[in-house]
Amino acid sequence: ALGGLALVMMPGLGSKVGGAHRWVRIGYFNFQPSECAKILLVAAMAGFIIHYRERLRESFSVCAGIMACALAAVGLVAAEPDLGTAALLGTALFAMLFAAGMKIGNFVKFILLVLPLSLLPLIINFQAVLARFAYVIDRVNAWHSGGTGGKGYHAWVSVTSLGSGGFTGTGLGR
Repeated sequence: ALGGLALVMMPGLGSKVGGAHRWVRIGYFNFQPSECAKILLVAAMAGFIIHYRERLRESFSVCAGIMACALAAVGLVAAEPDLGTAALLGTALFAMLFAAGMKIGNFVKFILLVLPLSLLPLIINFQAVLARFAYVIDRVNAWHSGGTGGKGYHAWVSVTSLGSGGFTGTGLGR
């Protein structure tokens, strides 16, 4: 899964569509590694949790190692950029660790350890990072301004549908 996520960034293998490197093209075959990664990373995390279940509750080093693998996957997906899938993966992997009995203190220690390193690219080149995720800002602005076309279309349709049907809806197909 991690190898597939890294392939999208390789020139000649990864293809750029709409400003994002999310697809790998090999001849006539195209695939999106982040879709495979959703399943494979959850399965791998389950395997790690089963293997280290006794030490997971007490050992910070075991928790940090598992979270570092998860963070590598989430970081590769976010670099495509695909923030929705990255958020989904991060939430799922953290929920699995939490359900397995990881102490919140270990999670907080890991975040405090990794946070300065993850903020480093933002500090070094704020403009480049901002440009990389400009599409997110555009979508939020379109939603906030109430636009009915372009980037605000899906938000407008969602609000209109909820407004006309309420919580019970208007019926199938209407």
